[in-house]
Amino acid sequence: VFAYVRRGGIVGRADQISRYCDLNSIVTKISVGRRVDASAKLAQQTQVGMDSMIGASTQLDERCLVKRSVVGANCVIGKNVNIINSVIMDHVTIGDGVEVVSCVVCKLAKIGNKVQLRDCEIGATATISDDVNLKGIAVPGGSGFSDDEGIQTEFV
Repeated sequence: VFAYVRRGGIVGRADQISRYCDLNSIVTKISVGRRVDASAKLAQQTQVGMDSMIGASTQLDERCLVKRSVVGANCVIGKNVNIINSVIMDHVTIGDGVEVVSCVVCKLAKIGNKVQLRDCEIGATATISDDVNLKGIAVPGGSGFSDDEGIQTEFV
């Protein structure tokens, strides 16, 4: 991972997804600006760690927890969602009761209710249906996962 702090911003380069997450973690630690954008809406009992950032016009519903993560702009996050050590890009929708740990979720992705994601890469515009458990998998952009389709959705 290469990161350079320059006047007016930070420049970084990462050659692997795990290093991309590391770079985002570095940015949250050295950032001196506002960690939660003024236009973001956080509901009651929502917690955002000092090591996290929330983008413009993002909405987090009740009892959400965001730790060591970056959540982009214009995201809608449901109730009882845990986002830990992850990067959520712009315009992502996450349903209620979701847990996202050590993942990268690309722009315009839609994640249903009661989903568990661990060590996953979710591509742009991908859709994950309700009640799915994914571990260590990459979901390509524009595709989706559903237990109704008989797809094996848990990998060890």
